Amino acid sequence: LEFFKNSMDQIDGYDNFVLDLRENGGGDINVILEIADYFVDKDTVMLKEFRRHKTTDIRAKTDPVLSFDNIVILQNGHTASASEQLVTALSYTLDNVTTVGSPTYGKYVGQTRIGLLRGFYVKATTLEWIAPDGTRLPDEGIAPDYIYTDDDITDYVLENIL
Repeated sequence: LEFFKNSMDQIDGYDNFVLDLRENGGGDINVILEIADYFVDKDTVMLKEFRRHKTTDIRAKTDPVLSFDNIVILQNGHTASASEQLVTALSYTLDNVTTVGSPTYGKYVGQTRIGLLRGFYVKATTLEWIAPDGTRLPDEGIAPDYIYTDDDITDYVLENIL
């Protein structure tokens, strides 16, 4: 998150933005939601969290700071977990997002660490992430708008999409 925040001056002012989430296995969902907040209108539902038979809307907390004509997200089979939630939050809420690569990993669940005696813990799956429109995300991963798997994917995007 700090890297992203520290890069704001370099990012802002461009017409197009390419976000490379290939090989990104995820991380802290709260960080991903904060990054999405920089792009999405305040109060927009970015994701839904399904936990204990209850669905909760996860909404953008602030007005967007960044605006681009086009956002291209690069993804592959190693784009997983929280990274997939960022793909979902941006691609479902913004009209200017295009995804390129191969289907993502397909991990839309969250775990909670539960403390036990003597310093032991158990990690349990406690929630499922759902698209803002209520769509359950596919087990086979999020399909890109354009399938492209060659090493020159950035050149492909620059020549064919932007």
